[in-house]
Amino acid sequence: MTTAHLWFRRADVLELAEHAMASPEHRTDPYAESGPGAPSLLWVKDDGIYLLSSGLPGQPRTDADHPDSKMHVVYAHGNGHGTHWHHGPPLGDDFVEYLPLTAPLGEDATPFIDLLRRADTDNDAAWLVITVEPNAAYIELRDTGPS
Repeated sequence: MTTAHLWFRRADVLELAEHAMASPEHRTDPYAESGPGAPSLLWVKDDGIYLLSSGLPGQPRTDADHPDSKMHVVYAHGNGHGTHWHHGPPLGDDFVEYLPLTAPLGEDATPFIDLLRRADTDNDAAWLVITVEPNAAYIELRDTGPS
């Protein structure tokens, strides 16, 4: 089975998440039921693999972002601007997935945003890892980074 691990610095992801939580409006997931958008992170695979806030207005580009970026994004370690996944499955075609911040994660059903925030106060979990398999994806926080 082919598995991919995508590593994002948790502090950078938390910044995106807080923008989404504070925004008055949100991009709408085209695959969700109708209604207003929810605070989410958008997980994108196209020119690199990255996360961005669903908040509107969009989070402004920072000095750390690529000059061609229209808004602030956080790239997965080793999958920055100008890269494209050429390793076959499980990340084949380009995509956009919505990761709702108020959705429960883990065995204790803690909302995603609370996991990100709690890790900030506990002073651990430096990385958010999305593990992708052919038919599933899992999110977890880890204190050690990619090797």
